[in-house]
Amino acid sequence: MKFIYLLKTGFRDPYENMAIDEALMEFVKKEGIPVLRFFNFSPPSTTIGFHQRIEEWLLELEKKGIPWVRRPTGGRAVFHDGDLTYSLTFPEDHEIFGGSVPVSFMKISRGFKRGFELAGIRVELESKKGIKGTGFCFSATSLYEFTINEKKIMGSAQVRRDGVVLQQGTIVIRYPSPPFPHVPGMGAIEEVKEISLEELQDKMVQGFQEVYGIEFKPLSLSSLPPVPVEKYRSREWNWKESRPRQ
Repeated sequence: MKFIYLLKTGFRDPYENMAIDEALMEFVKKEGIPVLRFFNFSPPSTTIGFHQRIEEWLLELEKKGIPWVRRPTGGRAVFHDGDLTYSLTFPEDHEIFGGSVPVSFMKISRGFKRGFELAGIRVELESKKGIKGTGFCFSATSLYEFTINEKKIMGSAQVRRDGVVLQQGTIVIRYPSPPFPHVPGMGAIEEVKEISLEELQDKMVQGFQEVYGIEFKPLSLSSLPPVPVEKYRSREWNWKESRPRQ
């Protein structure tokens, strides 16, 4: 039976979380074996897409104690408070997950869909790209993302480098608390079911096992190359795209 690695890193700050995913790209480039990672944010944080402009609302949240970091992946801003975040890192030509961006999104969505089913959560899988939303990820859907009652509860984005794909995504379990603003179009699992982070992780792992016929082997952070935390703390990285937009 084929295997992939499973890495659970728990609650960490936004800079370390992004740095670990970059280290995972180097690990997969060398080892050639995918890694599914689950993680959370402490303190509550904002991540923005690689090409996203910095706006005043982001800096206002920072003044209220909400740190932010630029992701290596694309997409738009995500609020991390009451969510389960994942990354899946794999070779671009991997037999299970590989393919073009839409093809790999489709393949990966099958495992998560089964995980939701096992958790008793009825979701809809988007078959077409939604209308353009705001600067917030959960204001609009895209292909192979999940909704509940027509509101987005899971979003993902990719980056590809040196033959390796990093897909990062977030599942909203409960709505972010103030000072995070309300995002029209965002849903949350709490609307239909109460579920813990641990139970949802377990169901997603089981879903991947069933759909892809794989087993998981645990991976430790000590197996990774150096984690570039200071890069993701740096102004050079986080302010790379722009000054604040008025």
